[in-house]
Parts: sequence; C-alpha cells; structure tokens
Amino acid sequence: MITINLDEMYKEYSKMVYAFLYSMCKNRHLAEDLTQDTFLKAYKNIEKYDENRKMSTWLCEIAKNLYIDHTRKHKNKEIPDDLLVSETLGKAEENDNTDNYPSVHDILKLVHSLDEPYKEVFLLRYSMGFSYGEIADLFGEKEGWARLVYYRSRKMIQKKIKEMPI
Repeated sequence: MITINLDEMYKEYSKMVYAFLYSMCKNRHLAEDLTQDTFLKAYKNIEKYDENRKMSTWLCEIAKNLYIDHTRKHKNKEIPDDLLVSETLGKAEENDNTDNYPSVHDILKLVHSLDEPYKEVFLLRYSMGFSYGEIADLFGEKEGWARLVYYRSRKMIQKKIKEMPI
C-alpha cells in the first residue's frame, strides 16, 4: 500500500506542475485550474502510481493528459474556453483598437456591467489573482461555487465581446 501525504506532495510538486502546464498553454488561469485537477486526479488514482517511477514524471503525465483532454474538448468552439478576457485585453492594449479588437475601456465597461456576484468574483480572480478557495472564503461559499461563478462571468463577458460592434 502506497502511503503518500497529499499535502506534502502538493507542496513539493505544485510549482513544477504549474510551470509545466503554463509552458504548454500560456494561460495562467488554465494552468492553475489544470494544476489543481492534476493533484485531484493523482490523489484519486494514487494506487496506480508505480513507486519505481519519479513522482514528478507521473504528475506531469497526468497534467499533460488533462491538458490534451481539455484542448480536444474545446477545439471546435468558436471561442475556446481557455481564451480568457485577459487575452482580449492584451490584444486591445497592443493594437490600440485596431485589428477589430474592442478597446480596453470597452471591455472594462462590460466587466462592470455584470451583476453581482459575477462582477466581484471576476475582478477578484482576474485583477487581484485570488484563488478560488480565497474567493469562496470571502463569500462564505464552497470552492466549486467560486469556480462556477467565475466561469459563468467569463462566458458572459465573452458573449458581450462577440456582440460588440467593432
């Protein structure tokens, strides 16, 4: 029977797994989400871990497979799930409203037009870098609630961006 402390495993390998995922997707939020999913999957499948292999290799294999699954799942969508408003903001800043991108001002107006709690959760996560756990604690909710509200807020903003006359 394998006895591995999940907290110790996370402390030792989470930065490495995050860096590995970020190098593939170049998206901070997606890399964070997939890092958490990697450790959850590792915990659920710890009995499959071969102690003759390096833990880091096994975790990166899980992370890579989760990223591939995510990419396959979202490749046929017009706006991929991992295309965050941050990328649109970056393009708006770089292009100064050329190449058919809305201005930063326009996008920020869209964010502020969201109802609560969507606006606050989005700003806490995107602007302030709060984790889902920290957001959940602030609202007295569970982490899954924070993830769902953030996901929905992104979708609302993406929809409004698509509807904008440019």
